[in-house]
Amino acid sequence: MRLLQEYLAELSGGDRLLALTAALFVVIGRRFKLYHEVRRGNITSADQATGLTADLECVSEDNTIVLAVEVKDRALTISQLRGKIPSIRERGAFEVFFVAQQGVPKDEADETQALVDHEFISGHNIYITDLFALARVALALIGEESRAEFLSEVGKQLEQYHSDIQHRRAWARLLSTT
Repeated sequence: MRLLQEYLAELSGGDRLLALTAALFVVIGRRFKLYHEVRRGNITSADQATGLTADLECVSEDNTIVLAVEVKDRALTISQLRGKIPSIRERGAFEVFFVAQQGVPKDEADETQALVDHEFISGHNIYITDLFALARVALALIGEESRAEFLSEVGKQLEQYHSDIQHRRAWARLLSTT
């Protein structure tokens, strides 16, 4: 958890958060066999341009979306949530995570919860969390071997999606001091 906090302390336009989140979902999928693969685009690519429902799609072997994951390094606004729901419905995603590092604006909390409740009634389960809360539980459940795999997967995500060299070096530096 300390590594994650230190790594996210430097701003990256969401790139670091996306790499960490993608790595976590990759390892969760492998460990628990919840889905076949995690699809993602580059941080600079719009979801529509990549053909993805959200920043991450966790899909089964038959290409069914098991989980859609939207990653926000800022607060999740009600308008962003409303804007994402049509594509989620259209693509048949019923389990949706919003990993929002700054949560929901306080003045939108009640309206956001009402929308989440309304979507639940229609069969769409929306979860709003931050990476630290999600990782704290997931990393405890996946075990020591998978935690090491997670650390390695972060580096793979940074390389595969051509993250800026400063972000790749920062991750390597953190790992070398641990």
